[in-house]
Amino acid sequence: MPKGILKPAKMQSVLWDVLREDAFTNDFIKKDSTKKPEAESVKLQQRIFAIHKVTKAEFYGSYKFYLSHTELLQPLLDSMIAKAEKNKYSETKGTQTTLPDSVIEKMK
Repeated sequence: MPKGILKPAKMQSVLWDVLREDAFTNDFIKKDSTKKPEAESVKLQQRIFAIHKVTKAEFYGSYKFYLSHTELLQPLLDSMIAKAEKNKYSETKGTQTTLPDSVIEKMK
């Protein structure tokens, strides 16, 4: 892995939270006429990066790297899909799931 690129486990964790932030913004923030979705999205991403102790540049540089190396990206995405399916299944069964810290932080 080149220097400055997030390792797969770290990238997966940050990407998971960034994708959840995007969904949260689309599903809730954009429907709230008192908020500016772009500004809220930036604030939430800043929280995510702070929690994971990465910079915006590190994340997006790593994201570009993974996009150009699909042999590394595919297993990462497959694992995320499996995690999402597991969470979906757990939620339908009424059991509590463990959410990433940054997702819990967004809910506060």
